[in-house]
Amino acid sequence: MAAKNFKKSPFDNFNIETEVKSKNDKSNNIDIITNNEPKKVGRPKTKQGEYKTINISVPVGFLEKLKEVKEVYQGNLTLYINKLIEKDLEENYNKYLEIVNSLKLFK
Repeated sequence: MAAKNFKKSPFDNFNIETEVKSKNDKSNNIDIITNNEPKKVGRPKTKQGEYKTINISVPVGFLEKLKEVKEVYQGNLTLYINKLIEKDLEENYNKYLEIVNSLKLFK
């Protein structure tokens, strides 16, 4: 079987020792990329911690009001809803637990 002829590539003559020497040479102004990790695509993460995305149904009549109210939170509807849930849980979590425990007695 005959050998395939491939086009010459600039990387055919690549020598790692030459690259290391040129990297250590202070007079060389060429930046060498040492990180082989692929660049991440998309918007950078702004949330701290672990989050789970959920879908909720909202009455259409609420949407116009929500569009106005969310501006208090820089137009971020998720932040607005999270603050509402956080406040409700701070005030009522123990009451909810009592109700859940009392419902378990009837099962």
